Amino acid sequence: MIGRPPGEPKVRIFKLTEQAILAALIDPEYFGKTMEKKRQATAKHLSTRKPVSKAIWMKTLKDEWFRNQVAEITIRGIAEHLPEVLSAALVMAKTPTREGFQDRRMILEMAGLYQHHQSVSIGGSVDHQHQHEMGDRVVASQKRAMDSIARMANGEDEIVPPQGTQVH
Repeated sequence: MIGRPPGEPKVRIFKLTEQAILAALIDPEYFGKTMEKKRQATAKHLSTRKPVSKAIWMKTLKDEWFRNQVAEITIRGIAEHLPEVLSAALVMAKTPTREGFQDRRMILEMAGLYQHHQSVSIGGSVDHQHQHEMGDRVVASQKRAMDSIARMANGEDEIVPPQGTQVH
């Protein structure tokens, strides 16, 4: 049998231009730079040593599959360093000086023990039963997020790319 078996999902791989665009987008050297600078950076990843055209750049960035791949790869890159980042934040949070304030606040927010409130005045009646149900859902969601972060920090959880994708 030639080709893929019926019913099996088609596997899409990156084209050379997509690889160059991806490399420019995730390169830390270009974080905060303009899209034009990132497009120009694609030249160092292509054998022609010319950047991809604006039309190909825009077409690729509009491609939902490509955007999902960029997001997944970025998340995996961040997740690799999550244990070190959390450790550094904890060390700084334990510092009894003002410099540790933002880290303490971040850790408490992640744990669901602190929530920044803004004062807003609204007239009318409040359905307290609905308010408690929403609060319970928010607390459960925060707990799931914290459990997930803890598992990633301990190396128990890993982020896997979506099914049917390959990175070459």
